[in-house]
Amino acid sequence: MSQDGLFVNTEGMGREGAQIYAAAEFAEQLNAWTRAACPPEDKPWGVKGEYAEQMEKNVGGAKEDLYELLDLIGVALRQLADGTLQSNNGFHALEDVNVDSVGNIGVDDLPGGRR
Repeated sequence: MSQDGLFVNTEGMGREGAQIYAAAEFAEQLNAWTRAACPPEDKPWGVKGEYAEQMEKNVGGAKEDLYELLDLIGVALRQLADGTLQSNNGFHALEDVNVDSVGNIGVDDLPGGRR
């Protein structure tokens, strides 16, 4: 915000806000690719022996945590894009109201001063 007031670039906000959907789609694609590349039954450390048991205990749930994180990132980015575009619509509507309001002010309505 500048010292002179609030300025919102509604064209840029709308254009760039829509690009946030691309980031959400990327997170969703990354999640789908990761799930396909590593099936649930796949245990890269094996299934027998003490090493396999320790690996499963320490990092076995990390794969599911990663999937959940990527899901949440996709949802959050979609919500961010929605909110950005809704805010942009509000600013754009406010701009229209301001232009209409200023156009309705007549010189005779202004107080004081020399005319």
